Amino acid sequence: MTSTRIIGEADIIPNRSAGYQIVHDELKNQDWVSPTLNSTADGALYTTVLDMAKWDAALNAHKLLKDSSYKLMWTPVTLNNGKTYPYGFAWDVTEVHGHRLVDHGGAWQGFTAFIGRYLDDRLTVIALINLDSEHADGDKIGHNVAGIYIPAVMPPALAPMEDKDPRVTALLRETLIKIAAGNPDPDAFTPEMRKAVFPDAVKAFAKDLNSYGALKSLELVGLSDETGDEGETLRQFTYRVHFENHTMVLHVALALGGKIANLGAESE
Repeated sequence: MTSTRIIGEADIIPNRSAGYQIVHDELKNQDWVSPTLNSTADGALYTTVLDMAKWDAALNAHKLLKDSSYKLMWTPVTLNNGKTYPYGFAWDVTEVHGHRLVDHGGAWQGFTAFIGRYLDDRLTVIALINLDSEHADGDKIGHNVAGIYIPAVMPPALAPMEDKDPRVTALLRETLIKIAAGNPDPDAFTPEMRKAVFPDAVKAFAKDLNSYGALKSLELVGLSDETGDEGETLRQFTYRVHFENHTMVLHVALALGGKIANLGAESE
């Protein structure tokens, strides 16, 4: 790997890409980040597709670690309560219709990235995008590219489905309206979620919501179960949310008691 390195804003780096974001439908440069934060591997690395391909080849050849280390890296972790969680050493560990998948996405300062490795199919998809994660979904791009080569793993199209629990839809609508108005209800969220998103993330989300215009409609397009951070089962609802000048896909995970345990948005 000859091009991968720590971010260096003052250095002259040939072919360096710029990171961008979209603000009020206008393309803007990435937000400034203190250089002291751009010094670790969790977002502060420059790399190229060719270097990532070299890294993937080394992973395939098991040249970097012992076999026992690879097994640990790609095995779901066992929690203190004895349950497992689909995450290894910095890899999501899942299976899509019988195809083993380890993957991970990331975003930082106007860039979005994704790597997905379908272990038994010897297929790896890498996406490097110089646009912020609110407007570029590396996971979605990666999974759809993989589906071209392995039709069984192609994500299903989001089609409207019968809304058998309109209380959840009403809760989400009320939550979005309150967040946009600047008076979110902390009691609608689990204690863990409140700690994670209040107040900074909620304020940032409110800014985005207000830029989208008035909320028009919510359309249920997905329903599934997922595993929470403590190994508990959460009910996940996926909605296509229409605003006056924007449409997004919103994932809402509810814990027992109807509290919001996770909330994630992506552009359609």
